[in-house]
This record gives sequence, C-alpha cells and structure tokens, in this order.
Amino acid sequence: MDGTLLDSSNGVLNSLRQVFIDNNVVIKKTITKKIIGPPLRETIVQLTEIIDEKELDHLVDCFKCEYDSEGYKDTTIFKDIDVMISSLYERGINLYIATNKRQNPTKKIINMLDLGHFFTGIYSIDSFGSGIETKGELLTHLVQSFNLEDCIYIGDHIDDFHAANYAKLEYMMVDWGFGTFINEFNWELVLTPKELVHNLGKK
Repeated sequence: MDGTLLDSSNGVLNSLRQVFIDNNVVIKKTITKKIIGPPLRETIVQLTEIIDEKELDHLVDCFKCEYDSEGYKDTTIFKDIDVMISSLYERGINLYIATNKRQNPTKKIINMLDLGHFFTGIYSIDSFGSGIETKGELLTHLVQSFNLEDCIYIGDHIDDFHAANYAKLEYMMVDWGFGTFINEFNWELVLTPKELVHNLGKK
C-alpha cells in the first residue's frame, strides 16, 4: 500500500522524527523515503542500531501513538493512482490490499481517502492476530484462506518481491514508490499506473 498506492512518507518520517526527539534517541542513519516499507521495528533498528528489546518496544509504542493520532493524516494518493484503481475496479478485477502497515492506521487512511469500496479485501500484518510476522506469511495466509493462487502481487520494494515469492505469487514492481533496486530477478517492471492497467489487461 505505502509506496505503491499511497505516499505516506511525510506522516511516517515526521512521526519517527518526533518519537526520536521526544525520547532523546540518536539517529545513526539519515531518515529518507527509502526506509519506508519494511516492518516498523526493523526500520527503527536500522535507523538507531538499538537492540534492547524493552527500549524498542517503547519506541514502537510511541510511534503507534504519534502516527495513529496525527501522522496518518499526512497521506496522499500517488498521481494517477485513483484513475488506475477505478479502471481496474470497473473491469471487474478483484482488488486486495496486503500491507505491513497495522490495521488501525490502515483503516483510518483508507476511510480518509474514501478508497474502501474499490477493494474486495484489505489486510494488514496484524489482521489475523499475532501468528503472522512477515508479509510473506500474510500473503501465504491470504492465498490459502481465499484461494488466491492466481493473484498478482504488486509492490515497490524488493521485500515485496521476496514476500510474493514466498507465497508463490506472480509479482509486478512499480517504479514510482520508495524502493531502490536492481532488477536482478527479472520481475515485470511498470513505470506508470497507466502502464500497469494496460499490462494487467493482457493477463
């Protein structure tokens, strides 16, 4: 969702900065859009090199509070994504969201942007309790639960490719998101939302 459909960068990055300021945390790496995508805890470790579990728990909780109350509001739709979603929906294609973002802010963002009616299902990393820890596990659960073997997973980050591969799903990479990558796995790369609609129409 983040980086593929939505630009959540300002809200995520500003919430992280505020949490680090409030907790006097020294940042070891520059906070840029490229950090968006992996799970929150992993992102905090990468930025701070903190390994103490209790301290990480506290920072994660602080981020959730900050982002879920204010940060999520600073989310926008990427250019032409609304047209893309509408076109696919009108063609009768069942659309799903599977995201590392937690259920609470995901629902708030989807409601705020009035996108929910386009999607057959919207699933977060915590939609099914604590048993699912990675996006690959989430995709596998969805495939097995709803017979989605013929789905194509679309993402903007190499982690999305690995998640799709884990779930044995076909994958398409978009070029307008947050990820940086070299196409060493020869995935299908799409440059614009219009191209994505066109390519899906051929499948």
